[in-house]
Amino acid sequence: LDRPTGTASFMTRNISVLSKAIHNQVENDRNTLWEIILSEYKPVNTANSIRNSKEETTNRRESIRLRRRSVKEEVIYSHKTLCDRTELAIFQLSEMVNDKKNPLTLAKLRSTLYTMGPVLRVNLRAKIGGTLLVEVLRSRYVSNHGVILRCVKEIIEKHGADPNVPAAEGRPGQMGTALTPLVIAAGRGMPAVVSYLIDAGASIHEKGTTRFPLYSKPTKTVSGTYTPLEFAKALRDAEMLYGADERELRGLNECIRLLTEKASASDGKLITTPDPKRRRVIISS
Repeated sequence: LDRPTGTASFMTRNISVLSKAIHNQVENDRNTLWEIILSEYKPVNTANSIRNSKEETTNRRESIRLRRRSVKEEVIYSHKTLCDRTELAIFQLSEMVNDKKNPLTLAKLRSTLYTMGPVLRVNLRAKIGGTLLVEVLRSRYVSNHGVILRCVKEIIEKHGADPNVPAAEGRPGQMGTALTPLVIAAGRGMPAVVSYLIDAGASIHEKGTTRFPLYSKPTKTVSGTYTPLEFAKALRDAEMLYGADERELRGLNECIRLLTEKASASDGKLITTPDPKRRRVIISS
């Protein structure tokens, strides 16, 4: 009771309940009561008061930290931690795949997954829109498609990634439309990766919305919503329009062949390739 607030609390909670008369006096004459309390109050040593206050705060914080969580709280905390670590892994991977001087390798991917993991929500779509699998396929400065294939196998076979989980293509800070891994692989002209994703269960019918620069004219892009086969054909037609030769189109043509054969097998009928001159391709600068 060395503080006025403590004395007032004691009066209202303990003394006032002893009788109705005291209760009425406490309730009706509060101003007078505070004057009496303050007039009798003797300040304690300031240094001791501050030290005691800090000790009380520290003890309270320690008790919160040491308090045993319930089963529900443990599950929520573990789930949030797992999501946060996966978000960090996706962010690190997105930085890595856009690094021209230090491009993605299988060793770097393994290091990131182990450091942030080793257990991650591998199919999580991050707030920035990407997934682990899609970020690997976006590696623009990896010219050796075998490196990307090994990284894709690592994520799917050892970490259980679903090849049909899309990323969200959109502007920074905004959740965009779906973009599947197979659409990216087909658009980049990576037949080995396309074949592997199909064997791993990737759907050839799921559409994705994206925008890709042309190899023959990087200032131009092809954008729109396509199935993997449609996107590969749209890019091939646009590349031909700007003078790409057969060698440069080899990867896209092989992807088109694989996807066409798969579509034919799934539909039970032969699918013919339409005349490229009749295809409408959206090309923007």
